Amino acid sequence: MTFVVDTSVAVKWVVDEPDRSLARCLLDTVDRIEAPDFVFVEAANVLWKKVQRRELSGQQAVEGLDALFRLIESIVPSNLLVERALRIAIDMGVRSATASISHASNIPKPTS
Repeated sequence: MTFVVDTSVAVKWVVDEPDRSLARCLLDTVDRIEAPDFVFVEAANVLWKKVQRRELSGQQAVEGLDALFRLIESIVPSNLLVERALRIAIDMGVRSATASISHASNIPKPTS
């Protein structure tokens, strides 16, 4: 099974955050992991914030980003997902279109 993840799930794979164990279980249960094209930019920003808050060293942040490059096997251009995701978000009353991206690609989204 292929799974599309957003940044909030991907970051949990490389840093200690609430629900990290749930996010890491995903790595063992799916065959392929995909993410929208902006995932690495967002992840880098989250890791940078953690360095600024002294939750991670700079080296740990870089290593975390490197790990995400290895874990995420395919990048999906956001322009292929975002319009349908927005329509689903509007129809469902969901606040974030990003949270609907996995619905837009007909793949279940993780709960986090």
